Amino acid sequence: MVQVPEYEMPPGPGYWKASDGNWYPPQAPPGSRAPAPVVYVQPVPSNGQAVAALVCGIIGAVVGLIPILAVPALALGVLAVVFGGVAWRKALRGEPRKGMAIAGTLLGGLAIVLSIVGFIIVNNAFKNL
Repeated sequence: MVQVPEYEMPPGPGYWKASDGNWYPPQAPPGSRAPAPVVYVQPVPSNGQAVAALVCGIIGAVVGLIPILAVPALALGVLAVVFGGVAWRKALRGEPRKGMAIAGTLLGGLAIVLSIVGFIIVNNAFKNL
């Protein structure tokens, strides 16, 4: 009966087995450079509530321009003011994105004003029917 030699797994990718039975690491081809060092960069801290305030404020202000959509504009405006206020407080304690928090709060206030104007326009339109 013929014996089949068992396959021996290399210790890592690129390793090769010499005739002496030992495994050797991969070698770089001649003229190649050493690999670049790995640089670890810490992520920049973010203020997600400031981003949420700005997004809600922008969408609320745009939706507030359409009088029939006053209810979603009011909801988005309130959310923007709440998120913006919390983010603004966090920014005063050293977190980033203070400008986003301020802009989100102001746009949220604009969305609330536009939604109130939208309520008045829709109310007057239905009274005149």
